[in-house]
Amino acid sequence: MSSSRVGRQMIMSAMRVLITGAALMGTVTLASAAPVYVNSNTDFTNSPTTISFGGGQASYTFSYLGGNTNDIDAVATGGTAQVNYFSFFGQDMVVGFQIDSNIGATGYPFKAFPTAAPIPYSIAEDFIGLKFTLADGDHFGFAETLGSTLVGYGFESQINTPIIASERIGAVDVPEPLTLSLFAAGLTGMAALRRRKKASVV
Repeated sequence: MSSSRVGRQMIMSAMRVLITGAALMGTVTLASAAPVYVNSNTDFTNSPTTISFGGGQASYTFSYLGGNTNDIDAVATGGTAQVNYFSFFGQDMVVGFQIDSNIGATGYPFKAFPTAAPIPYSIAEDFIGLKFTLADGDHFGFAETLGSTLVGYGFESQINTPIIASERIGAVDVPEPLTLSLFAAGLTGMAALRRRKKASVV
């Protein structure tokens, strides 16, 4: 058997291992809560941008107001979506702020805005607390804007679980342990095939 044919067979076998692993990975449910981060980097200067959850059960539409104020952006909510702009005592929400059901205790509860409402201090980097209700319960998250750009957003996949406002959405994702395990299984399968082919040639 030619070495190029053996090489092709090894690649095909490795691909089968990876495809099978990917199919199995789709059926795995992680037991613990996990924040989900989405990089967007969408400019909404000329056209509003919308993010939605639960097949449209909750939505947030960001738009640009412009003008000579600090509040150049606006957000409108749909369905069960609510927002919160402030952390403590009316201060702008910052990196490290925990977004959860206790925000209302600061005197600035989550609110729905069916029509576009200005986002305070949105001329610079800004974080907005998100709360939305799906069939399984309440979820918390945040959106990060910079001028008229939706940098990204994050939310907690587990109900009633706090999330920390962070610039994590601009970072590179680290592979999940399951993905690394799948990759390792593929490499192990390729090594085993190579050893078997080598043994059969000798």
